[in-house]
Amino acid sequence: MKVAYRKELYIPFHLSDAAGILFFGHIFSLAHEAYEFFVQEALNISWDDWFNHSEWVIPIKQTQACYHHPISVGSIYFFNVNVKKIGITSFVLTYQLAQHDRLFCEIEMVHVFCSRHTKQKVPLPIFIKEKLLSLI
Repeated sequence: MKVAYRKELYIPFHLSDAAGILFFGHIFSLAHEAYEFFVQEALNISWDDWFNHSEWVIPIKQTQACYHHPISVGSIYFFNVNVKKIGITSFVLTYQLAQHDRLFCEIEMVHVFCSRHTKQKVPLPIFIKEKLLSLI
């Protein structure tokens, strides 16, 4: 399987639960961190041009995670980010958290383009759709 983007991330201690493993909800913050790097490095779009665009915002509509093994804090993992689906107003990214070819967690996020002013859905800009398609 082709990997569109791969990012190494350290899991800091302050994200642990009482058992010393990653608190389950923090996986979404880590995936979003990988997403920010994906936008800048894989799509080659600056942070401001994506997250502070004057015309649109891209909220997350839906997300889910499936945990396969406990995630240890104080360790380095890799996020593999892939484009799963591209729609008219949205796209779906999948994230796989792995270490030494062992899959620990899978995350899926649906991102929707909306007008910054009306908050209504708008079509993906053509240049973004083309960049996403190039990664499939």
